[in-house]
Amino acid sequence: MLFQMSEPDLYDFMRSRNIKDDIIRTLIEEKIDSQTIIHMSEEELTKFVPLYGDRKAIIAFSRDRKDTSCEKKKKTKTSLMKKLRAKVNAIKGGASYSSGDEDEDEKEVRSSLSKKLKGNKNAEKKKRLVDLSCFHNDGDAYHQIRGNKGGGPKSFDMEKFDTMGQVLDLAKQLYFPNGHNAVRGKITEYKIKLTDTYFQNIDLQSTVESCYNRLKMRQLRFNFCTEGTTSTIESDELPPLSIPKNRNATAQSGVIEVMEIIDLPPTCLSKPEKSNDIFVTNDFYNAELPDIQTNFDIADFSFDGDIAFGPNVRASNVSLDSTLPLESGSGDTLDRPLEFGNAGTVERKIIRIHRASALMDMIIHFKDPNIMTVDIDAIMVLDNGKEEAGEGDGVFRDCITQFWDEFYEQCTEGRIFKVPVLRHDFQKEEWKAVSRIIRKGFEVSGYWPISIMPAIFEECIHGSIESSLIELFSDYLPEMESQIVKKAISNFNDVDQDDFIEFLDSHSCRKLVNSENVLPIIGELAHKELIQQPRYVIECFRSELRQLQVTPGKLQQIYQEMKPTSKEILKSLSVPENMKEAERLCAGFLKRYIKDLDGEKQKAFLRFCTGSDVLLGMKITVEFFESKGFTRSPIAHTCGRVLQIPSTYDTYPSFRSEFNYLLNSKVWVMDIV
Repeated sequence: MLFQMSEPDLYDFMRSRNIKDDIIRTLIEEKIDSQTIIHMSEEELTKFVPLYGDRKAIIAFSRDRKDTSCEKKKKTKTSLMKKLRAKVNAIKGGASYSSGDEDEDEKEVRSSLSKKLKGNKNAEKKKRLVDLSCFHNDGDAYHQIRGNKGGGPKSFDMEKFDTMGQVLDLAKQLYFPNGHNAVRGKITEYKIKLTDTYFQNIDLQSTVESCYNRLKMRQLRFNFCTEGTTSTIESDELPPLSIPKNRNATAQSGVIEVMEIIDLPPTCLSKPEKSNDIFVTNDFYNAELPDIQTNFDIADFSFDGDIAFGPNVRASNVSLDSTLPLESGSGDTLDRPLEFGNAGTVERKIIRIHRASALMDMIIHFKDPNIMTVDIDAIMVLDNGKEEAGEGDGVFRDCITQFWDEFYEQCTEGRIFKVPVLRHDFQKEEWKAVSRIIRKGFEVSGYWPISIMPAIFEECIHGSIESSLIELFSDYLPEMESQIVKKAISNFNDVDQDDFIEFLDSHSCRKLVNSENVLPIIGELAHKELIQQPRYVIECFRSELRQLQVTPGKLQQIYQEMKPTSKEILKSLSVPENMKEAERLCAGFLKRYIKDLDGEKQKAFLRFCTGSDVLLGMKITVEFFESKGFTRSPIAHTCGRVLQIPSTYDTYPSFRSEFNYLLNSKVWVMDIV
């Protein structure tokens, strides 16, 4: 009878269907309740309930009872979690803090906690966190100063009743210790002010707490702004400077680096210190260099700062006597002032990269954190040990591209978007070096590895994921698995169950998938493959890449604008306005050829012309020359982004055949300086 009272609803339901009391009594004696009925087969239940309709009704009633019970438990658990979450948030953010999406239970907890903390002076925060960013005003606009240029972000705690003047004093000590910055010089050369994030001046008499209450920000952010010149060189102290392209000039004492020197007095030269791959020019106007000829002329130097990709056999009637045109900002003109004396030394690092082992060569060089503060000259080395003749920005872009080609092959998995995989020979130092390569490539050349999964960079830089993981997961999977996933999401009943089960098994799925839960389970698998597995790599990347301060919108823009397409490549071409008939015909062949290129060929074409396999917003200047026979072949100069096309092609198939052969070979030796 006690058992009967534990299940009154079930037996009342059976009586409402006029089921015989003998059947109900038998179920009670056998201790068969609603929980037991759920796990019984219909054949077993037939022994006790002979009528088909009664059996179905009893089974449905038992299942509904179970669902109702689970829902009550879940609701109770959820309510407790909400109360706990509200209490934690209240403690973290203060009793007055509200997330905006609280229900009645959370509001009740917050209200209760607010009353407890009211008047409790010990519960009040005594300090506020202050974030600073460094900017310089050149007269036209504010420009952010990065850490390696003497600026960078700063964070520190201030007492609530400290004045903003005290904040400014501390900021001066952080950016100009003892009144001097190793990169930017003395603080007396600048006008200093403190502004808000909209560059509005801050009242230095106001307190930190008053700013906190006025701005309504959970974390105070201000800008440390400087105005005035950043150079310590007076304009009348030295004659104008320009750059010859020779890497070295020979003197009796050894090898010196001629960087930005022409027609300088002898006291402005110094003998460099040389160590393996590093050439340093320091103490620029105090050192003495014996027996240096000071009346040299720029004509004494023979150079062409452009790099040619093309066959080793040159056409005899092609003249390269004059330097190819370069766009401003390419790195071949002096676009920043030299700093002398206490302002620091001009330092360049020469790195030698073997084409056969670019991956490990680059990682070895970038293990040194100091490489982020020097300018880099790259030299490519052939398999036979000989150095290629090219130099300039195009070589560094080629090094970066060669590195990522090998990295994608040896260190990642994925079809369109790739995810780094852990290797036993890649520890923290190696992954840190990779992050420095990403940062240096972006700062110097604007290069970003757009084949790496964007969600990895979002998690790394911003700590959250803006992109759709399921869509990215589809681009990561092999083509066949991608089609299976898309079909399972769109119409679960139409997917081949054997193929889908094999896919789930290959990704270690531990849940039973049906049409109702297929989408969240695919999302869980995507998060595991794309975020959880490369988590160690993400943490190693974080410190370097966050210094780039790339916003989520900017990151999305990078992926869109750098992706090679035939349309964008055609926009980047700059062809002569006045062309001969033969040149006009070959220009048409070139445009038609670009339209025919697929994804990989588009990357190869860009790399052939610019040294980079992504779009960097550079113009490609097209020139024509006459060449016939075996020597006929397109030639590219990567520093100047110049593409030279023979004007002797008669048909499009012959043009396409020779250009395809050139791109497919991927053996482009920099043999012209």
